[in-house]
Formats: sequence, C-alpha cells, structure tokens
Amino acid sequence: MRKIALLGLLFLFSIGALAQETKVIKDGKKVTKEQVVKNKKEFQKKLDAAKKKRGIH
Repeated sequence: MRKIALLGLLFLFSIGALAQETKVIKDGKKVTKEQVVKNKKEFQKKLDAAKKKRGIH
C-alpha cells in the first residue's frame, strides 16, 4: 500500500515537471527561457535608447 502511495506521488510530481512548455516562434523553433530573457533585455535597451534620442523620459 505504501509503495502505491509513493508511486502516485512520484507520478504527480513528474507530470508537473514535464508540463512546462516553451514558446514557439513563427518558423517553428522552440525558444528557451534564457533566450526570452535575453530578448527582453535587448528590447529594453533599444527602447531606452529610442526614448533618450527623442527626449522622452
């Protein structure tokens, strides 16, 4: 009985770990979380540069 309960708990936790999805871009490539963070930082830098150029704070 104890083995069944442990197996059930293991199953529940493993499903949660495997359920994580990655974003898919237009050409079908998967994007990792690190790439998403990097893209956000690059976008923010470009946005800040554009605001500075236009004089917007």
